[in-house]
Amino acid sequence: MKKSIYLLISLILLSSCYTQKTAQRDVSKANIKFPIVTSEFCSKTFPVKESVKETVKFIKGETIIKKDTITVDCDSVVSDKTKSNKVLIRYQNIYKTDTIVKEIIIEKENTAKVTNLELQIKSRDKIIEDKDEVIEDKNQNIKLLKYFLIASILVALGLIFIKK
Repeated sequence: MKKSIYLLISLILLSSCYTQKTAQRDVSKANIKFPIVTSEFCSKTFPVKESVKETVKFIKGETIIKKDTITVDCDSVVSDKTKSNKVLIRYQNIYKTDTIVKEIIIEKENTAKVTNLELQIKSRDKIIEDKDEVIEDKNQNIKLLKYFLIASILVALGLIFIKK
């Protein structure tokens, strides 16, 4: 009976908790021996998040006006007191170049990294909260020590005046 109790106590004392370091070592071993299993687990647990943004931009171009004249020989037109039957025609060409640009932006987000960063932030916030509590406790202890110091000085002064 005593041996079984000693055995049980030794097993409890020798067994350890599952720590982060142990988990990292186990995952590394699994990745070395079975990379397909670890990659499949990661892809199912942390899928890539994809978002598509489309933008259309209108860029107004310059207007170019070309003016020119043409001389047309008109045989059927009888001119009044002119030497030739040529008519000058003035015209202008207007060229306008506008551009429409369509952009498609595809963002791929690594959700494993995002989750990891969120967990790191939470753990650091917890550490900060714990340290704030420690600081508050120390400040309260300092206040108590001040009161104790003042009280002990008053007691000492009272004893000095009583002895005289």
